[in-house]
Amino acid sequence: MKCRIYALLFEPVLLAGQYNGEIFRKYVAPVLNSEISGVEIPASDPAFVYIEEMIRLSSQEPQYYEIRVRTQLEEFWCRLLDKITAVQIEPSSHREDSARIKEMLTSTTRTITEISEMCGFSSLSYFGKIFRQHTGVTPVQYRSGL
Repeated sequence: MKCRIYALLFEPVLLAGQYNGEIFRKYVAPVLNSEISGVEIPASDPAFVYIEEMIRLSSQEPQYYEIRVRTQLEEFWCRLLDKITAVQIEPSSHREDSARIKEMLTSTTRTITEISEMCGFSSLSYFGKIFRQHTGVTPVQYRSGL
């Protein structure tokens, strides 16, 4: 049985486009500033497809491979954010997160998309799913008082 270990090393600006921009602040800096030292992605994980494709592109260097690698990296990063977000919304921290989200839903005019992004979710549907799991209602239902 073979075992391979790959490390994805890249400048954060490759993913974010620019330092201190909105994408960097919302989606890159929180991961860089967290206590996550590394994330293992087993070959059985659906996100591994993106890693394999980045490895293939980097080794073969077809035309425009840098752009293609960046595209794969963006897709992989979204999956990674979902995994990290799922870990961060464990029951121990749920009360504070839930209270903050509920407060924003009822006391601000921010859209649900804006609130989900402010709370670190990379996907609106995932935000809705997690919120519903913890409250029994969707963010829209909660906001409207149902």
